[in-house]
Amino acid sequence: MIKTWYYNFKIDSYYTINSYLDTFRNLPIINDLVGENIYGIKIFKIIGFILGFLATIFNKLFTKIMYFGIIYYISTKIPGDHINHFLYIYLVLSVLGLFINNATILNISVRKYLSLIIFRMDSLNYTRYNLLNNIILSTIFNLIAFLIFNSFLHLDYLLILIILLINIFLKIIGEAFNLYYYDKNYIPWYADEKKYFALIVISFVVAATSYFFKISNLFIYVFCIISFILFIISYIYLLRYKNYRVIYKLLNTYERVMNSKNSDNFSREEIVKIKEKDKIIDNKIIKNKHKYDLFNTIFFLRHRDILYRSLNIYNMVISFIFIGVIIYILIDNSFGVVASKYLINYMGYIPLIMFFISRAPIMTQAMFYNSDHAMLRYNFFREKKVILGLFKKRLISLIKSNLSTGLIMGLGICLILIISGGNNYLFIGSYFIYVIFLNLFFSTHYLVLYYLLQPYNRDRRNTSFEYSITIFISYFLIFFVSELSVNPIVLSISVIIFTIIYIAISLLLVYLFADKTFKIKN
Repeated sequence: MIKTWYYNFKIDSYYTINSYLDTFRNLPIINDLVGENIYGIKIFKIIGFILGFLATIFNKLFTKIMYFGIIYYISTKIPGDHINHFLYIYLVLSVLGLFINNATILNISVRKYLSLIIFRMDSLNYTRYNLLNNIILSTIFNLIAFLIFNSFLHLDYLLILIILLINIFLKIIGEAFNLYYYDKNYIPWYADEKKYFALIVISFVVAATSYFFKISNLFIYVFCIISFILFIISYIYLLRYKNYRVIYKLLNTYERVMNSKNSDNFSREEIVKIKEKDKIIDNKIIKNKHKYDLFNTIFFLRHRDILYRSLNIYNMVISFIFIGVIIYILIDNSFGVVASKYLINYMGYIPLIMFFISRAPIMTQAMFYNSDHAMLRYNFFREKKVILGLFKKRLISLIKSNLSTGLIMGLGICLILIISGGNNYLFIGSYFIYVIFLNLFFSTHYLVLYYLLQPYNRDRRNTSFEYSITIFISYFLIFFVSELSVNPIVLSISVIIFTIIYIAISLLLVYLFADKTFKIKN
């Protein structure tokens, strides 16, 4: 075990150092001074190791603190005991992490390829090392985050210890579950998109019901005992498993490793892969289509499963939520007062919800992977007239496809307001239009960013810092708007006007600049 740790540490260190040296080498001034000789200069190796170590620590700690911060912020916005809401949401998401964030064994990485395929380390010892390393780091960062936020939560330290133990148990249970699922189905759990996505949606819906549930210390202790029993069973299963080397070889092929981005799960092409059944197109549908309309229609018909699969799940879940709330209001009128106040006072949070459930990001990714990656090699495809014509068709298609979600949300909110006793129909109507125009805005926003900041390179990887930072700024601005105290009708009118202006400006910007920006990154 110690020998395995030593060799893994060396491989990780050298890989980190060379990654940063490669980054340094591409900097204009350093490249002119040292070029490829940088790999032999000791001072640069030391700098690369230090930067890699600090970057890893900062990234993990920052991510964990942000995770705790988001949960705490949400818990303070829910009426009632915010400490209870925090613990409830945290435990629900921890259970969700059992399924979606525990694939240490099955993930794909360059380091794993080097350790197991090239240097042929013992697969069982490597698995033990990786699991132990992952658990120790995760526990340390969880502890730091708890200690930081405990100044607000005031939790008993014994309770924090119990929660940390639950996290450890869930990680091992999650690894065993993922391995068992792969062994039986020959695909990782996270690649089974329908089950995976449905579980995420259900978990977030359950987390959103913290208003109705009280988490007691006794419940957490019992949950810990149950987790411990499952942990023992899972750990025995992991120790007795015999086919680690086979699985590592099957998953960590050279092609997958080279197409992964430091342990991205599975091939990204799987996300937007066209289903065989969708390749067959009814000629009646495209009979009267021409030019851009024909090209765009064929694309959306071929990707209808990608687009509508998750969209239908979203719509179904959102519908069930609204139906459940309406039924509860009819049973208990006092809850209607709480619900309507929440919808009115936190109207600014609707853009955040729309931001995260929009299907435009996955569709722009599909546009590049399955169409533009090939078409952008032809000069005619980057002419102003062609770009603008196809952009308008794509925008209309995206708006149409996403409109159903906006309609369901708008109608659901309006019904809740009316049933709760609302009689200001001007406000209710403006709220409905507000939701619809937010839907239009996000359909436009992602598409225009795709055209003006096309982020993908020849290997179909998102390498654009500008694109990533723009998405982050967009999120920050939306979050800032959600915190503003603005008259609801004024907010609705402002969003309507802003969206109309934004669409008009987007069309102009695409026409003026997209022929220069809409290209494959080097």
